[in-house]
Amino acid sequence: MHNHDSQCTLDQDTCTVCGVYHGDPCPVCLGRGFHVSGCQSVSVNQHAWMLAIVANDEVSTDEELRTHFVVEGGVPREIAKVYVGRRKDYLIGVR
Repeated sequence: MHNHDSQCTLDQDTCTVCGVYHGDPCPVCLGRGFHVSGCQSVSVNQHAWMLAIVANDEVSTDEELRTHFVVEGGVPREIAKVYVGRRKDYLIGVR
């Protein structure tokens, strides 16, 4: 079984050997099918929730968003910083 993206042979974003889907990259480590060792990733629901907020909230300050993600979403502060740091990309539709 593979444990790193570079080991996979892809056919339409799915490895033909291990069957792992290689969709959107992890916003923290940028791994597609597998997280980079040590990545403190978030759940799919947390990712979708934060992405929806940063892609649409043009009013809150960066600090307000980071605090909201930590307090309301239980997201580690370092990961909240990554999402908020890419806010401009998300606002213009770059994922």
